[in-house]
Amino acid sequence: GVKSNCTLFPYTFRGEPATMCLAWDASYLADKRALIQALGARFDNHPALAHIYFTAACSSNGYEGHCRIDENQYTAAGYTPERFNQAYESILLDYMAAFPRTPITIELHAIFGRIDMWETLWDTGRSSGKLGLAAWWCGERLSLSGFDTVPVWPLIQQAAAESYAVCQTVGNFTEQPYRFTDLQLPVPLDYGVETDWDAADIERSFADTMAWVSGTAVNAGQPGLPLPFAAIEVWSQDLRNAALQERLATLLDGDPLFADNFELD
Repeated sequence: GVKSNCTLFPYTFRGEPATMCLAWDASYLADKRALIQALGARFDNHPALAHIYFTAACSSNGYEGHCRIDENQYTAAGYTPERFNQAYESILLDYMAAFPRTPITIELHAIFGRIDMWETLWDTGRSSGKLGLAAWWCGERLSLSGFDTVPVWPLIQQAAAESYAVCQTVGNFTEQPYRFTDLQLPVPLDYGVETDWDAADIERSFADTMAWVSGTAVNAGQPGLPLPFAAIEVWSQDLRNAALQERLATLLDGDPLFADNFELD
């Protein structure tokens, strides 16, 4: 397997021990390239494939772009920003070569407080018109407050202007409206707390967030409207909520990119 061929970096995430290949490891990059090429040969431009996600080694939670590991330990293992960025860029180039007809999406969080790796990738692929950026932390509060989300918000907005941006809300509205709460903002967002929320919080968190996602309103005192996201990845709890289904299905129908390239089932 891939991990048996690469140099591993041990880390702990959410209390669980884990390992990952070093992002710049030559064996890992070769195995990654072979996988991407095989997937591209089989699935590029598949009618059921709206887009694909970029992934790389330094990700501590699935496809998400965050890498919440100890920077000092990673540096001791050989990390430098230049080495890291070069490895990530080589992976993106592999994706672009293997999937010339399929949009490629990158989920963004700052890594070690830096966003230069994402700036490098965005600059590499933006002219294609097929590179988009995603926020799996999508929520109005985190565009204004968050150590690894605020730094990438300008890039998300650049993608919204030039290609497309994807929103996966930070939580679901049906069972977690409180995840959209931030009482410390200049204009607080209040949708209850984990131990005290109700149906009104569900409705308000959904309505306010969807207005923000679609670029028609702001709720926390921002000076201007955001550019709209082109697509939303919806939590299953909300898809099953009859009170939200119709609005979710039609929310972004007016966006031509959404209508052409993305479908909400």
